[in-house]
Amino acid sequence: MTNANESFRLENGYPVIIGTTCASCDFAWFPPVEFGCERCGSYGKSLIESSFLLKGTLLSFADIMPGTDTSFLLSTIELENGATIRAILGCTTEMAIGDLTHGRIETIEDKPAIRFYGIGE
Repeated sequence: MTNANESFRLENGYPVIIGTTCASCDFAWFPPVEFGCERCGSYGKSLIESSFLLKGTLLSFADIMPGTDTSFLLSTIELENGATIRAILGCTTEMAIGDLTHGRIETIEDKPAIRFYGIGE
């Protein structure tokens, strides 16, 4: 499995997150875990480290702490490979459930982070 501090990286110039795929049932998830598949319970060699492109579909979002200086949009995104993640939306245009998204690695408070945007942003 990957180093716990390496949750994302660039591969061939594209940002990816490092997760797990179960070889027994093909279920995929992020962040990676080693104790067993969330769907079928397989463990050990059945769990394969996987890289997931940061492209997907917006399933839901909520404005957290609206009207404050610390307000942000928390989203749930289904990646193209089927893994579902929660992430911050950094979009400047209005988005709707079902919109396509892509993630970018950005520096926030001197630390690398991933934010998702609408296609074309």
